[in-house]
Amino acid sequence: MVASQPAASAPSGHRVVIVGGGFGGLYAARGLGRDARVDLTVLDRRNFHLFQPLLYQVATGALAPGEIAQPLRSILRRNRNTTVLLGEAVGLDPERREVIVADGGPIAYDTLIVATGARHSYFGHEDWAPFAPGLKSIDDATEIRRRILIAFEAAEREAEPQRRRSWMEFVIVGGGPTGVELAGALGEIANDTLRNDFRSIDPRDATILLVEAMDRILPTYPPDRSASARRQLERLGVTVRTGTRVIGIEESSVTVASVAGEETIPARTVLWAAGVLASSFGRKVAAALGAETDKAGRILVDVNLNVPGHPEVFVVGDAAIQPGEAVGLDPERREVIVADGGPIAYDTLIVATGARHSYFGHEDWAPFAPGLKSIDDATEIRRRILIAFEAAEREAEPQRRRSWMEFVIVGGGPTGVELAGALGEIANDTLRNDFRSIDPRDATILLVEAMDRILPTYPPDRSASARRQLERLGVTVRTGTRVIGIEESSVTVASVAGEETIPARTVLWAAGVLASSFGRKVAAALGAETDKAGRILVDVNLNVPGHPEVFVVGDAAIQPWKPGRPVPGVAQGGIQGGKYAARTIRARLDGKPAPPFRYSDRGDVAVIGRLSGVTNIAWLGPLGRQGGFLAWMLWLGIHIVYLIGFANRIVVVTRWAWSFLTHGRGSRLITGQPLLPDIEVPEPPA
Repeated sequence: MVASQPAASAPSGHRVVIVGGGFGGLYAARGLGRDARVDLTVLDRRNFHLFQPLLYQVATGALAPGEIAQPLRSILRRNRNTTVLLGEAVGLDPERREVIVADGGPIAYDTLIVATGARHSYFGHEDWAPFAPGLKSIDDATEIRRRILIAFEAAEREAEPQRRRSWMEFVIVGGGPTGVELAGALGEIANDTLRNDFRSIDPRDATILLVEAMDRILPTYPPDRSASARRQLERLGVTVRTGTRVIGIEESSVTVASVAGEETIPARTVLWAAGVLASSFGRKVAAALGAETDKAGRILVDVNLNVPGHPEVFVVGDAAIQPGEAVGLDPERREVIVADGGPIAYDTLIVATGARHSYFGHEDWAPFAPGLKSIDDATEIRRRILIAFEAAEREAEPQRRRSWMEFVIVGGGPTGVELAGALGEIANDTLRNDFRSIDPRDATILLVEAMDRILPTYPPDRSASARRQLERLGVTVRTGTRVIGIEESSVTVASVAGEETIPARTVLWAAGVLASSFGRKVAAALGAETDKAGRILVDVNLNVPGHPEVFVVGDAAIQPWKPGRPVPGVAQGGIQGGKYAARTIRARLDGKPAPPFRYSDRGDVAVIGRLSGVTNIAWLGPLGRQGGFLAWMLWLGIHIVYLIGFANRIVVVTRWAWSFLTHGRGSRLITGQPLLPDIEVPEPPA
């Protein structure tokens, strides 16, 4: 492999060398790529950045390799200070501050960032590797895909029962995220994708065994999430065996050991998802610097991600042992307490842990009315919406069918308005031709807001415009109405007209926020004043009063803005707060005074549906007070600009363009459990 060399001219700036083009290396390069003071070199033995979390999708045939990879040169081509080299780092000379490259040409550095990741570890049993491929690269993924598909093809051709059985046995070793995702994808392949493709075998007869040495799968997740994952895997036909170690792998069998003893399982397809081992260059860096490592060879870094004693060397990502979840604060010792043991000492602390939804003391409502603060929340809401229409299609009993077709969104802020508008589109456009026993346009969508108008932080005319656009989408808006009770199949509301119980099986929560658990622990440790939601009251420098070393930004704080009105809980509040904290820290290090935080109101944008929306962008003058198509275009542009990641922008733009042209929504798969509730009176097929 030959690496092209940097330009011959001597570098004029601070020389930064990044080894590795994965997430850590790429985002470090992007952060430094426009700084004229830096001469940046990115070295990788591959010419592309790989979106590794989706490797299992390539391994199971859902995506092609090119759909999860992008050439590094293409990503960084606009960074004039950046040189991208194809080559392999094989050593380090810390005295001369040079990275030794396989092609012979050393690369000098002032600062080195090691982001070489990790490979899979067989715990000293490298002889297992030919029989149990891991999943860390495109080549690994295509090899696993080849083995999975060949196994079914071989079973189709094999007439001898025992050998056929061994081809239909799949063993995944390791119950972490990769193993769980592989097992779930394999379950889908066997039970769905291939179910009609063969004549001599039924792919649904395949046995998929997930083996984990610890007492539960996803051991870094909370126990209830591990239990949920296990239940979902078992519904896909996956057998989960915890407390079970693999002690031998051969070409056609796996031997495991548990408290019940040893067992040899005839299986010709074994996939490895257990353990990691630092890259070879990472281990060479550790040896050259005398750095402490764990058993996997990952370097123990300090709180600045430096190798202790070497502030010029950063190690990031899977090549390093980095801190985990913050669970407490010791202000006397200036230490953050971390779930994995920590602690992490600090001179300055920035708390940016956001907020979650609040049910105003009614946490018992949460199972019936999910909020929207995370990816898990979003997929659960999608599941409930789609299941509601499916259940209504099957339900013949009129009252129950009506309750499935009733959707209630609680909270008339931007999230509630956007949810209601999207639901109106789904019912009136996206699903209009998909059912036979129901007409989705008959759905009732009710948006409930306790105040006297929706979007109460917007000017009254913008609220009125949003209401009109929602009503055109078939949404009923009820203001001055409080929710006082939520049960599995109904919502009780109260207004000046009295109380009313609405039969509705799908309730979505978009009202109220509550500070994160760590934010509340910081407040308690520092004796900080908070509001009812647990958000910390900060001063004009976004510091906790009396603690200039602690910044709190975004939804975790009540950030000052106008008299009697804090910064609104929108993305710009967090973005500007984070930038201000960084500027203030730099100013203090330079011995300069920092001006107080001043929030710049970039305006508000809410999308209500296809080609509909409202804006309130004061600095644009009359242009900033739009409704309909222009508001929708502004919303689209703003969200694309702030969406993180090159691939995300391309995928989202492509999906939105397709949805716009086809009036459809591509991501309409129902995931999670249960897939369909009990139907009291099933409707016969139309």
